[in-house]
Amino acid sequence: MNAPHQDVDAQLATLDDQQIETLWRQALARPDHDELEPLARQLVLRALPAIEGACRMRGERAGMSEPDIAAAAREASVKLMLRLLHHTGWRSLAGLASQLAGEVIADPRRRRSTSDGLFTPARPTLRLLPGAADGPTPGENGAQA
Repeated sequence: MNAPHQDVDAQLATLDDQQIETLWRQALARPDHDELEPLARQLVLRALPAIEGACRMRGERAGMSEPDIAAAAREASVKLMLRLLHHTGWRSLAGLASQLAGEVIADPRRRRSTSDGLFTPARPTLRLLPGAADGPTPGENGAQA
C-alpha cells in the first residue's frame, strides 16, 4: 500500500513545471502551509539535473572526488528544499539550483586537495617513537629473553 505522500507526489508529477510553480507560490502565500512541502519536494526533484550538473562541472574543476561531488549535490538539494519552504524571491528554479550548488562547491571550508575526501575524516599521520623501530628489548613489555 502506498503512503499518502506518494499518492500526492504521483499526482503532482503529472503537472508541468509552470503549474507546479504556480501552486507552490499560492501555497506559500497561505497562512497554513499544508500543501507546501509536497510542492517544494516536486520542485526539488525537477531541479536535480541542474544541481547534479552544476556540482559535477564545478566539483571536477575543483578536483573533488566522486563521493564528494555526490555529497555536495545532496547538500545543495537540501538547501534548495529549505529555501523553497520559505522564500519566493527567485525567477528560475534551474538558476537557483545552480547557484546553491555553486555555493556548496565554493565553500572554502570544503576545499581540500584531491587526495582528501571532503566529507570523510582525514587520514591519521603516524610516526614511530624513538627506538620503537628496534622492537621491545628482552624483559620489556613481556618480551622473552
